[in-house]
Amino acid sequence: MAILELKGVTVRFGGLVAVNALDLSVEQGSIHGLIGPNGAGKSTVFNVLSRYYDPAEGTATFEGKDLLGAQPHDVINRGIARTFQNVELFKGLSVMDNLMVGQHHNFRYGLLPALLSRILPSVKREEAEKRAKALEVLEFLGIAAYKDAFPAFLPYGIQKRVEFARALVSQPKLILLDEPAAGMNEQETHDLAQLIRIMRDKYKTTVLLVEHDMSLVMSICEHITVMEFGRKIADGTPAEVQNNPAVIKAYLGEEEEAANA
Repeated sequence: MAILELKGVTVRFGGLVAVNALDLSVEQGSIHGLIGPNGAGKSTVFNVLSRYYDPAEGTATFEGKDLLGAQPHDVINRGIARTFQNVELFKGLSVMDNLMVGQHHNFRYGLLPALLSRILPSVKREEAEKRAKALEVLEFLGIAAYKDAFPAFLPYGIQKRVEFARALVSQPKLILLDEPAAGMNEQETHDLAQLIRIMRDKYKTTVLLVEHDMSLVMSICEHITVMEFGRKIADGTPAEVQNNPAVIKAYLGEEEEAANA
Protein backbone atom coordinates (compact mmCIF):
# COMPACT_ATOMS: atom_id res chain seq x y z
CA MET A 1 0.00 0.00 0.00
CA ALA A 2 1.34 3.42 -0.97
CA ILE A 3 1.81 5.88 1.89
CA LEU A 4 2.85 8.70 -0.46
CA GLU A 5 1.65 9.35 -4.01
CA LEU A 6 2.50 12.13 -6.43
CA LYS A 7 0.65 12.36 -9.73
CA GLY A 8 1.59 14.72 -12.52
CA VAL A 9 3.49 17.07 -10.22
CA THR A 10 5.05 19.96 -12.14
CA VAL A 11 7.10 22.78 -10.61
CA ARG A 12 8.11 25.83 -12.62
CA PHE A 13 10.41 28.72 -11.76
CA GLY A 14 9.66 31.28 -14.44
CA GLY A 15 10.46 29.55 -17.72
CA LEU A 16 12.38 26.73 -16.03
CA VAL A 17 10.56 23.44 -15.46
CA ALA A 18 12.28 21.97 -12.41
CA VAL A 19 9.91 18.99 -12.07
CA ASN A 20 7.96 17.80 -15.09
CA ALA A 21 4.74 15.77 -14.63
CA LEU A 22 6.26 13.51 -11.97
CA ASP A 23 4.45 10.37 -10.83
CA LEU A 24 5.90 8.85 -7.67
CA SER A 25 4.54 6.12 -5.41
CA VAL A 26 6.24 5.16 -2.13
CA GLU A 27 5.12 1.96 -0.44
CA GLN A 28 4.53 2.00 3.31
CA GLY A 29 7.45 0.56 5.25
CA SER A 30 9.84 0.71 2.30
CA ILE A 31 13.21 2.35 1.77
CA HIS A 32 12.72 4.20 -1.51
CA GLY A 33 15.53 5.95 -3.36
CA LEU A 34 15.07 9.11 -5.42
CA ILE A 35 18.20 9.60 -7.50
CA GLY A 36 19.51 11.45 -10.52
CA PRO A 37 22.32 13.75 -11.67
CA ASN A 38 22.71 17.23 -10.21
CA GLY A 39 19.84 19.47 -11.30
CA ALA A 40 17.47 16.53 -11.81
CA GLY A 41 14.83 18.04 -9.50
CA LYS A 42 15.20 15.77 -6.47
CA SER A 43 15.53 18.52 -3.84
CA THR A 44 12.64 20.36 -5.48
CA VAL A 45 10.48 17.28 -4.90
CA PHE A 46 11.50 17.28 -1.24
CA ASN A 47 10.63 20.97 -1.01
CA VAL A 48 7.17 20.24 -2.43
CA LEU A 49 6.66 17.49 0.15
CA SER A 50 7.89 19.83 2.91
CA ARG A 51 5.46 22.45 1.54
CA TYR A 52 8.13 25.04 0.80
CA TYR A 53 7.17 24.98 -2.90
CA ASP A 54 3.74 24.83 -4.51
CA PRO A 55 3.53 22.86 -7.75
CA ALA A 56 1.91 24.46 -10.78
CA GLU A 57 0.14 21.20 -11.56
CA GLY A 58 -0.48 17.78 -10.08
CA THR A 59 -1.54 16.20 -6.80
CA ALA A 60 0.24 14.81 -3.75
CA THR A 61 -1.38 12.62 -1.12
CA PHE A 62 -0.02 11.23 2.14
CA GLU A 63 -1.91 8.35 3.72
CA GLY A 64 -4.64 9.02 1.17
CA LYS A 65 -5.12 12.65 2.21
CA ASP A 66 -4.24 15.78 0.25
CA LEU A 67 -0.79 17.04 1.21
CA LEU A 68 -0.61 20.17 -0.93
CA GLY A 69 -3.15 21.98 1.22
CA ALA A 70 -0.91 21.70 4.28
CA GLN A 71 1.28 24.52 5.55
CA PRO A 72 4.99 23.85 6.20
CA HIS A 73 4.45 23.78 9.98
CA ASP A 74 1.64 21.23 9.55
CA VAL A 75 3.79 18.67 7.74
CA ILE A 76 5.36 17.37 10.94
CA ASN A 77 1.88 16.95 12.42
CA ARG A 78 0.98 14.74 9.45
CA GLY A 79 3.91 12.47 10.31
CA ILE A 80 6.58 13.64 7.84
CA ALA A 81 10.07 14.59 9.05
CA ARG A 82 13.11 15.68 7.06
CA THR A 83 16.85 16.07 7.21
CA PHE A 84 18.68 18.54 4.97
CA GLN A 85 21.61 18.35 2.57
CA ASN A 86 23.27 21.08 4.62
CA VAL A 87 22.93 20.49 8.36
CA GLU A 88 20.16 22.67 9.83
CA LEU A 89 20.45 22.67 13.62
CA PHE A 90 19.94 25.27 16.33
CA LYS A 91 23.63 25.87 17.02
CA GLY A 92 22.87 27.89 20.17
CA LEU A 93 20.92 25.02 21.77
CA SER A 94 22.33 21.81 23.20
CA VAL A 95 21.88 18.52 21.38
CA MET A 96 19.19 17.52 23.88
CA ASP A 97 17.35 20.82 23.41
CA ASN A 98 17.46 20.37 19.63
CA LEU A 99 15.68 17.06 20.11
CA MET A 100 13.17 18.63 22.47
CA VAL A 101 12.37 21.16 19.73
CA GLY A 102 11.90 18.20 17.38
CA GLN A 103 9.05 17.01 19.61
CA HIS A 104 7.29 20.36 19.98
CA HIS A 105 4.23 19.20 18.04
CA ASN A 106 3.69 16.35 20.53
CA PHE A 107 3.65 18.49 23.66
CA ARG A 108 0.23 18.76 25.24
CA TYR A 109 0.89 22.01 27.06
CA GLY A 110 1.35 25.52 25.69
CA LEU A 111 3.62 28.44 26.41
CA LEU A 112 2.26 29.47 29.83
CA PRO A 113 2.41 25.98 31.38
CA ALA A 114 5.91 25.61 29.91
CA LEU A 115 6.98 28.76 31.76
CA LEU A 116 5.54 27.24 34.94
CA SER A 117 7.06 23.81 34.31
CA ARG A 118 9.02 23.83 37.56
CA ILE A 119 5.87 24.03 39.66
CA LEU A 120 3.32 22.08 37.59
CA PRO A 121 3.78 18.32 38.15
CA SER A 122 1.94 17.34 34.97
CA VAL A 123 4.21 19.52 32.85
CA LYS A 124 7.31 18.24 34.61
CA ARG A 125 6.23 14.66 33.93
CA GLU A 126 5.65 15.30 30.24
CA GLU A 127 8.97 17.06 29.85
CA ALA A 128 10.70 14.14 31.57
CA GLU A 129 8.98 11.73 29.17
CA LYS A 130 10.13 13.72 26.15
CA ARG A 131 13.69 13.87 27.45
CA ALA A 132 13.68 10.13 27.99
CA LYS A 133 12.46 9.62 24.42
CA ALA A 134 15.19 11.92 23.12
CA LEU A 135 17.85 10.07 25.10
CA GLU A 136 16.60 6.74 23.71
CA VAL A 137 17.04 8.01 20.15
CA LEU A 138 20.48 9.46 20.92
CA GLU A 139 21.54 6.10 22.36
CA PHE A 140 20.18 4.30 19.31
CA LEU A 141 22.31 6.56 17.09
CA GLY A 142 25.36 6.17 19.32
CA ILE A 143 25.64 9.86 20.23
CA ALA A 144 24.18 10.01 23.76
CA ALA A 145 27.56 11.21 25.05
CA TYR A 146 26.97 14.49 23.19
CA LYS A 147 23.54 15.26 24.68
CA ASP A 148 24.75 18.35 26.56
CA ALA A 149 27.12 19.57 23.84
CA PHE A 150 26.40 22.38 21.39
CA PRO A 151 26.25 21.34 17.71
CA ALA A 152 28.51 24.18 16.56
CA PHE A 153 31.43 22.52 18.36
CA LEU A 154 30.79 18.97 17.13
CA PRO A 155 32.37 17.21 14.12
CA TYR A 156 30.32 17.35 10.94
CA GLY A 157 29.51 13.63 11.04
CA ILE A 158 28.11 13.95 14.56
CA GLN A 159 26.09 17.01 13.56
CA LYS A 160 24.47 14.98 10.78
CA ARG A 161 23.53 12.28 13.29
CA VAL A 162 22.05 14.91 15.59
CA GLU A 163 19.88 16.18 12.75
CA PHE A 164 18.93 12.59 11.99
CA ALA A 165 17.98 12.16 15.66
CA ARG A 166 15.87 15.32 15.68
CA ALA A 167 13.86 14.02 12.73
CA LEU A 168 13.53 10.55 14.22
CA VAL A 169 12.43 11.71 17.68
CA SER A 170 9.31 13.24 16.14
CA GLN A 171 8.14 9.65 15.50
CA PRO A 172 7.58 10.16 11.77
CA LYS A 173 5.61 7.84 9.56
CA LEU A 174 7.75 9.05 6.65
CA ILE A 175 11.27 10.42 6.93
CA LEU A 176 12.86 12.33 4.05
CA LEU A 177 16.65 11.90 4.04
CA ASP A 178 18.40 14.49 1.87
CA GLU A 179 21.91 13.21 1.07
CA PRO A 180 22.59 11.73 4.54
CA ALA A 181 25.97 10.30 3.45
CA ALA A 182 27.38 13.61 2.17
CA GLY A 183 30.83 14.20 3.62
CA MET A 184 31.14 10.69 5.06
CA ASN A 185 33.95 8.25 4.40
CA GLU A 186 33.44 4.66 3.23
CA GLN A 187 33.18 3.16 6.71
CA GLU A 188 30.80 5.87 7.92
CA THR A 189 28.62 5.31 4.85
CA HIS A 190 28.56 1.56 5.52
CA ASP A 191 27.54 2.19 9.13
CA LEU A 192 24.85 4.62 7.96
CA ALA A 193 23.37 2.00 5.64
CA GLN A 194 22.99 -0.43 8.53
CA LEU A 195 21.55 2.32 10.71
CA ILE A 196 18.86 3.25 8.18
CA ARG A 197 17.75 -0.38 7.87
CA ILE A 198 17.59 -0.84 11.64
CA MET A 199 15.79 2.49 12.05
CA ARG A 200 13.13 1.52 9.52
CA ASP A 201 12.49 -1.76 11.32
CA LYS A 202 12.71 -0.49 14.91
CA TYR A 203 10.62 2.64 14.45
CA LYS A 204 8.26 1.25 11.77
CA THR A 205 8.83 4.21 9.49
CA THR A 206 9.04 4.68 5.73
CA VAL A 207 12.16 6.21 4.18
CA LEU A 208 12.43 8.35 1.04
CA LEU A 209 16.10 8.86 0.33
CA VAL A 210 17.90 11.34 -1.95
CA GLU A 211 21.55 10.35 -2.25
CA HIS A 212 24.46 10.54 -4.70
CA ASP A 213 26.38 7.63 -3.17
CA MET A 214 25.19 4.79 -5.37
CA SER A 215 26.73 2.09 -3.19
CA LEU A 216 24.49 3.24 -0.34
CA VAL A 217 21.41 3.54 -2.54
CA MET A 218 21.82 0.15 -4.18
CA SER A 219 22.54 -1.61 -0.89
CA ILE A 220 19.51 -0.45 1.09
CA CYS A 221 16.75 0.68 -1.29
CA GLU A 222 14.03 -1.77 -2.28
CA HIS A 223 12.71 0.56 -4.97
CA ILE A 224 14.37 3.41 -6.86
CA THR A 225 13.00 6.29 -8.91
CA VAL A 226 15.43 8.02 -11.25
CA MET A 227 15.03 11.63 -12.44
CA GLU A 228 16.79 13.65 -15.12
CA PHE A 229 16.04 17.28 -15.99
CA GLY A 230 12.87 17.14 -13.90
CA ARG A 231 11.47 14.02 -15.58
CA LYS A 232 11.20 10.48 -14.29
CA ILE A 233 13.28 8.27 -16.60
CA ALA A 234 13.21 4.99 -14.66
CA ASP A 235 11.41 3.30 -11.80
CA GLY A 236 11.98 -0.16 -10.35
CA THR A 237 14.19 -2.42 -8.26
CA PRO A 238 17.92 -1.67 -7.93
CA ALA A 239 18.73 -4.36 -10.49
CA GLU A 240 16.19 -3.00 -12.98
CA VAL A 241 17.45 0.55 -12.57
CA GLN A 242 21.12 -0.40 -12.88
CA ASN A 243 20.47 -2.08 -16.23
CA ASN A 244 18.19 0.62 -17.64
CA PRO A 245 19.78 2.22 -20.76
CA ALA A 246 18.24 5.62 -19.95
CA VAL A 247 19.83 5.57 -16.50
CA ILE A 248 23.22 4.52 -17.86
CA LYS A 249 23.06 7.35 -20.39
CA ALA A 250 22.02 9.90 -17.76
CA TYR A 251 24.94 9.04 -15.48
CA LEU A 252 27.65 8.18 -18.00
CA GLY A 253 26.72 10.21 -21.06
CA GLU A 254 26.65 8.94 -24.63
CA GLU A 255 30.41 9.15 -25.20
CA GLU A 256 31.36 7.10 -22.15
CA GLU A 257 28.63 4.60 -22.94
CA ALA A 258 29.91 4.17 -26.50
CA ALA A 259 33.50 3.79 -25.25
CA ASN A 260 32.49 0.95 -22.97
CA ALA A 261 30.35 -0.80 -25.58
